[in-house]
Amino acid sequence: MTALGTIVTVPVLPRGEAMAMLAGRFPAMDPVVADRICALLGDLPLAVEQAAGYLDQTGTPPGEYADLLAGQLGDMLDEGEVTDRPGMTVAVLWELSLQRLRGECPAAVELLELWALCDPEKIPLGLFAEPARFDDGPLKDAAGNRARWAATTGALVGYSLARRDQDMVDVHRLVQAATRRAMSPTVRTARAGTLVRLLRGILPEDIMRNPEAWPVWRVYLPHVIAVLGHTGADDATIDGLSWLCDRTATYLQEHAQPAAALTLFHRALAIAEVVYGPDHPAVSNRLNNLASTLWALGRAGEALPLLLRALAIAEAVYGSEHPSGQTIRYNLDQLD
Repeated sequence: MTALGTIVTVPVLPRGEAMAMLAGRFPAMDPVVADRICALLGDLPLAVEQAAGYLDQTGTPPGEYADLLAGQLGDMLDEGEVTDRPGMTVAVLWELSLQRLRGECPAAVELLELWALCDPEKIPLGLFAEPARFDDGPLKDAAGNRARWAATTGALVGYSLARRDQDMVDVHRLVQAATRRAMSPTVRTARAGTLVRLLRGILPEDIMRNPEAWPVWRVYLPHVIAVLGHTGADDATIDGLSWLCDRTATYLQEHAQPAAALTLFHRALAIAEVVYGPDHPAVSNRLNNLASTLWALGRAGEALPLLLRALAIAEAVYGSEHPSGQTIRYNLDQLD
């Protein structure tokens, strides 16, 4: 990272050393709690120092502080101070880096905003290989030029905002939290929309009983889950969001995780109804998929009205002999 024009590399500590920093200030701290705090802070020494300062200044019980970090990491970046450095926090230090980077390489800031909505580990650079899927702007221009793309990713590595290993990058979770915190709702929605388009372009659609599609999904699943976690009800109109929820739920169901799939199928249906209207074929598809998961969970009574509604939509749109209606009727037979 940079501070007042100079690059400052902040290494990550081994977990034992990070915990020892806390133990030195708070000998009575439960090691399990200390381990959790260090994990949530990504073992960054400056962040651990700041945490110790916050605990000392406020008297907050360490377990309660860990809960605050887990639920409000971005908000906590400004809380507490590093000993002997008044006013210095993780948020301040990274904001200095971002300010300079915005002037030197705005495409890099845009790329970091995309990475901030992904899982922090093993973000595949191959996800960003289609410039046409980017919004117009500096990053789209950079992605279409190999030399400028290399300079863009290199700037983030050079500023210690990311670590690159071949075709993967890791971004420290605190860098992500600070970056998300600095994004306006409009920018966050735009970046989430870009990621949904990129993911839809790279993820196979045909998942059920298709093992050839699973390795790609396995690589990208942590990032899909992260992106979906950073979108909310106000983002329902993001193009492809219902599709991504539905396909992710299908992958989870195919891998014996129907409970996890259920929430996403519900969300896929709700978005489809907002975007397409209640009588659209996409809604019929989402109803059928949701009903299948409810049936798998032993909730056939809840599945039945969904399948009947799905069938009514399919027959109204396609007629009674269309394959989509036949699939729904097959699923209805399974409820008997």
